[in-house]
Formats: sequence, structure tokens, C-alpha cells
Amino acid sequence: MNMNRQGILELLKERNIPYEMTEHKAISNMEEAGQVEMPYPEAEAKNLFLRDDKKRNWYLVTVKGNKKIDLRKFQEMHGTRRLSFASDHDLMKYLKLIPGAVTPFGLLNDETCTVQFFMDRDFEHQRIGVHPNDNTASIWMRADDLVSIIREHGNPVTITEMKEDGHMTFLELAEKRYSVKSFTDQPVEEDKLQKILLAGKLAPTAKNNQPQKVYIIQSEEGLKMINELSPCIYGAKTVLLLGYDNTLEWNSIFEEGVHSGVEDISIVATHMMLEAADLGVGSCWVNYFPNTKTRDAFHLPETFVPVLLMPIGYPDEKGVPLPNHTKFRDDSEIIEYL
Repeated sequence: MNMNRQGILELLKERNIPYEMTEHKAISNMEEAGQVEMPYPEAEAKNLFLRDDKKRNWYLVTVKGNKKIDLRKFQEMHGTRRLSFASDHDLMKYLKLIPGAVTPFGLLNDETCTVQFFMDRDFEHQRIGVHPNDNTASIWMRADDLVSIIREHGNPVTITEMKEDGHMTFLELAEKRYSVKSFTDQPVEEDKLQKILLAGKLAPTAKNNQPQKVYIIQSEEGLKMINELSPCIYGAKTVLLLGYDNTLEWNSIFEEGVHSGVEDISIVATHMMLEAADLGVGSCWVNYFPNTKTRDAFHLPETFVPVLLMPIGYPDEKGVPLPNHTKFRDDSEIIEYL
């Protein structure tokens, strides 16, 4: 079904969603919008319909009308492949819209929920102005209501702080990272690998003893061996084997058997994982492997204690977040004040 202007208005009425509508001449871009007197110009949205270079992923990006978005930096922020504007054919195929009428309401015509929706956090809890699948009118409504409609329809939704310089906050970076479980053959560039390793080097360890050890598995023989040891390599062409030297870890003076090796390498690995995400490189924290057998298979020192594997690389079309990625226990189950 093609959700047209009338269908949008009926949907808003059915859900008792408050809105205002302004009718005007056809507006195809922000320059034309600036020539029309609007009741809430600060709430006007600019919408970009994008695709990646493999034509496998499509994105609708909605930002404040006065913002300029650097696509290269957007790619880095959200770990996409190279982006460009989608064709008029794709616009009609997925959103049933014509050029100049791009709007988030077009997602309601995306029957397969293929298009991912990214909305500027500046709209969160604020008013937004968008076309009702017809560029001769603008709907003014709460952005939160718009997001709820799209989420219920089934399209993936990301609310993100889209600064014009493309910089991500730490929380956005943490939210962006997910466990990639299907990689392409594209190698991780050496300069990016070195930055990931540096992030681990900068991580804190108990007493700054730095017991961490990182082995990089990239050779054909090494990859064959690690794939035989663990089914969780997911096609990655670079695998990091991380652990610690048990002669260098800190040992508690208060209680026997309490030592820092696992926590030290966990902090190191987390730094590396987040740096990878910041660089647009996917990763997965893997515990599913025989630790001692893996150490012995690679003829590593007995003082080395393997803790995790971390396949890294670029996700393919199957390497998307799992359904439970955004499911969280309630704060009341996790946080308690003493």
C-alpha cells in the first residue's frame, strides 16, 4: 500500500497524535523552504536518502535544516561503507517518493523495512517539521511521536548527535559498537590496526605493570589454525589473541588468589574494541575457544594466559547487530545505592 498524504493524516488521527499542518507551494530543498513563511522554521528537517557503494544498504538521514553533513565523517561515525545519494529509482522503489519530497514518513512505504533511519538528536523531545509524503504541505509534530511510528513499522532507528564536524560523543560510540559475526574479505588497513593497538597500549593496568600481550593472527596458516580451534572467527582476516603474562600481573596483598591479569587485559581489549569502532572497523569479543590448547597450538610461552579472541574487519551484509543487542536489564536490577 502506498501511504500518501491522506493516509498519513488518517494515521495521526487514529493514534491521537497532535500535529499541525501548513500547506504551501511545492518545496524541493532547503533553499526553497527559506522562501516560504513557516510557523516553526527552527523545526524544519533536511532529509538525505543515501546508499552504500555496494547498493546493499540504504539510509534516510534526518537533520536540522541548517546543518551540513559530511558524508565521509558520517561513514566513520556509523561504520558504513562509502556513501552517496541514492537514485531516483531507489527513492521510488523503497519510499514511493519523488525527488524533492523525501521525508521520514516515506519509510511507511518501505514494505521490507530495508532503509535504516538516522535522526539528529537535536530533534529529540522537540518539534519536527516534515512533508506528509507530499511536498506541498508540512506536518509539525513531536519528533518522538514520529520515531515511535517508524519504530513500530519496523525500520531500524538510530538517534544520534550529528555534529557538523562529524564528531561522536563517547556514549554514541559505545552505542554504535556491536558484535560483528560475519566479515568481508576486506583487510584492515595497517594504519588503522596500529591505532587499535595503540589504544590498547594506552589502557590502564594495575600498578601500571602492563602484563598484557597481543598476538596478531593474519597468516594463512595461523587463520586456518584459529578457525579449527574456534567456530567464532566469522570470516575475519585479522584475529587478535589477547591475554596476559602471569609473571607481570599485580597480586593482592589482602587476599590470596586475587590478581589483576584478567581485568587488565579486559580493559586493554575494551579500549581496542572501541577504537576499532571509532575507525569504522567491526569486532567481536570471543570467549568460545580452548584457552590452553590455543596457547599450545601456537607454541606460546607457558606464562601467557589467553583470555579472549577478537576477530576484526568490515561487516558484510549479514554482519548486523543481533536482535538482543538493544535489550537491557532494568537499572533497578543492576544499580543499587549503599
